[in-house]
Amino acid sequence: MTQALEQRTYTHEEYLEFETASEERHEYVNGEIRLMTGGTPDHNEIAINLATLLKSALRGKPYRIFGADQRLWIPGGGASPKGTRNLYTYPDLMVVEKPLQRVPTP
Repeated sequence: MTQALEQRTYTHEEYLEFETASEERHEYVNGEIRLMTGGTPDHNEIAINLATLLKSALRGKPYRIFGADQRLWIPGGGASPKGTRNLYTYPDLMVVEKPLQRVPTP
């Protein structure tokens, strides 16, 4: 079920509360909440191939690999007109150095 969003600026906390209750995935970009679209079969195959290569290349190294279902916070991503930057997104793949740093959700 899609929830209607007001056209306004949301806080990190409002986004996380909305996102954890939603059946769909959304990005948070500088206060805006945006519905994420689905990928194509070719896109999915490329992501799987890349994950396989990364897993092999990083074996025994202090990194973890995550897929599209893992939310990522990038405090310096997505420039805003006010000069601040905030981004929550679900990348197709990400490599994260161990130990994993988690941001608490509401």
